[in-house]
Amino acid sequence: MEGDKLIIAWPNGHNSEYALEWLWKNSYNGLKYSHIYDPKLWDKQSMESGNIARVDLCQYMNTEKGVYDVIKSIVDFGIGIVKNVPATVEATEKVVQQIAHVQHTMFGGMWEFSDHLVHYDTAYTHQALGAHNDNTYFTEAAGLQVFHCLHHNGGGGETLLVDGFRAAYDLKQTHPESFKRLSTLPIEAEYLEAGKHYVNVDSMFKLHPLTKKLQQIRFNLYDRAPMRTLPAEQIHQLYEDIHLLAAKVKDPEGEWWLKLHPGTVLFIDNWRVLHGRASYTGLRKMTGCYVGRADYVSKAKVLGII
Repeated sequence: MEGDKLIIAWPNGHNSEYALEWLWKNSYNGLKYSHIYDPKLWDKQSMESGNIARVDLCQYMNTEKGVYDVIKSIVDFGIGIVKNVPATVEATEKVVQQIAHVQHTMFGGMWEFSDHLVHYDTAYTHQALGAHNDNTYFTEAAGLQVFHCLHHNGGGGETLLVDGFRAAYDLKQTHPESFKRLSTLPIEAEYLEAGKHYVNVDSMFKLHPLTKKLQQIRFNLYDRAPMRTLPAEQIHQLYEDIHLLAAKVKDPEGEWWLKLHPGTVLFIDNWRVLHGRASYTGLRKMTGCYVGRADYVSKAKVLGII
C-alpha cells in the first residue's frame, strides 16, 4: 500500500498499480452499495422551483459543459431542456445527436405528428393523454424520449410530467406488498395495427438484479393486453395493485404541467418519467424521437456522470 494505491509485484517481475477508489467501485460491495444511480425524486413543488437544467443552444452545441449539464439533469431528475432551438426537424435532430444517434422504431427515426392518425396511437389525436411510459410492448423500451413543439395555433396541449420513481417509492411505503407484486408478476403489454403486432411480458417495476434498486417503471394503461399471464385467482389483486399505483401517479401534487413552445427541446428518461398531455384545439405540430437506453447511458459514463 502506498497512499491511495495498491501496488502488486508479480512473480514474473511485472508491477501493477491500482487506485483504491477504482478497486472499491469495481468490487461486489462497491456496486451493491453505490449511490451512483440514486435519483433525486421530485414533485410539482420541487419542479416549479427550477431544479432541472435549461441550457441555451449555443452553449449546448459548442461546449462539453452544456451537454454535461443536460445529461446530469436527466440522470438526477429524468428531465433536461435545451432552449432557443430553431423550430425544425433538422435542428432538433442535431440537438439529439449531441447525446447519441436517433433510435429507429416502427414510428421512424425523427418523427412528426399532429392529429392525423398515421399510427393507431392516441398521441395522433386531439385527446388528452394520461401519464404513461412509451414502448412497454418492446423488449427494451427507449431510454430517452425527445419532444419539440414546432407550431401550435390553438389552446391547450400542455405537457404533463410525473416522476414514476417517486410514485413507485410512495407505493412501497404505503403498500409494500403491492410494490413487491408489481416488481415480480408478469404483465403483458401489446401494440396492434395493420401489419404490426408487438408484445412484451415483464414486471411493471424492474429492479436491478444486485442492488434491488428501481431501474425502470412500465406504466401504460393504453397498452394493456388480455390478462393471460396470471392465474384467474390473482387477477383481482393485480387490478387493486395497479389501481393503487395509478392513484399515486395521478396525485395532483406529483403532476408537473408545462407548455412547450417552439424553440424548447425536452428530453425525458422514458424508463422513469411518465408523460401525458392536455387535450388541445387548433393545429399542433410536434417533432421528436427516441434514444436507446444503452446509448444514453454510454454518453453519461463517458462524461463521468454515472
